Amino acid sequence: MTTKSSSKSENTGYISRRSRRGIYVFVLCCLALVYTPRVLLLMSSNEDALLTTEEINYFHQIHKTTSEKKSQKKNKSSKFKVPPEKFDPSVYSASEWMYLGLSEKQTKVVMKFAARGIKNEDQLKQIFVIPDQLFYLIKDSVIFSITPHFNERKVTQSARKEISMIELNTASADELEKLVGIGPYLSDKIVSLRSQLGGFNQIEQLLEVYKFPPELLESIKNFVTVDPLMVHKINVNSGTTEELNAHPYLNWNQANSIVKIRKQKGKYTSLDQLKESVLIDEKTYKKILPYVTL
Repeated sequence: MTTKSSSKSENTGYISRRSRRGIYVFVLCCLALVYTPRVLLLMSSNEDALLTTEEINYFHQIHKTTSEKKSQKKNKSSKFKVPPEKFDPSVYSASEWMYLGLSEKQTKVVMKFAARGIKNEDQLKQIFVIPDQLFYLIKDSVIFSITPHFNERKVTQSARKEISMIELNTASADELEKLVGIGPYLSDKIVSLRSQLGGFNQIEQLLEVYKFPPELLESIKNFVTVDPLMVHKINVNSGTTEELNAHPYLNWNQANSIVKIRKQKGKYTSLDQLKESVLIDEKTYKKILPYVTL
């Protein structure tokens, strides 16, 4: 027994069981000191990341609102147009300013400045209702008269008013531009609508032209006439669905119903029979009546 104990003490590399336990405990304590803060931090982050349904919906709403504002801002900045040709802002019409992207209220303000004359680029830029985006789009297209005073502008408009009556169904785009307030944009739109309709039946149809202001109609109606006899009419007893559908006042289903009823009847004997189609209401019937015949 004594020999065995002495042999263990002579072996310097020998570690007793108690010492080994102490080492294990020490190592475990060190590991605990190192990893416990990390585990706690991780657990804390996960708890913070858990959001309630209300919080999630709230952040989604913020994101949606921000996206909509960005979209509106983008649309607002892109609604303005480059002028189709060089122009003098002192004699530009209200409809032409609205074509460039100004609202009706903004246009009224600009027209008041134009009445006093716009002599240079600085004066144009000082018109507070013209946004910077539009100003930089039009500045290279602007030309200024040498003496663009109100009196000269008034004389110019008076000269344009001294024209013979214009017949809407035969007038060219250039002839329409002689009317005060009608520029290249509106004249082209008028001719385009006239072609689609087959001719104008009444002056009030000008209001169907995109961005044609009612006040402009009032100012020119004494200088234009309409000859209804020049309107091209579609024969409902021989016209195809495609021909009827091509008219702005009829859609495909209405045109198709007119043809189907004709096939059932053999032919129409009265234009009133068009109303037998459930798709042709009284309003549509009155609009299409000047453009159809038997």
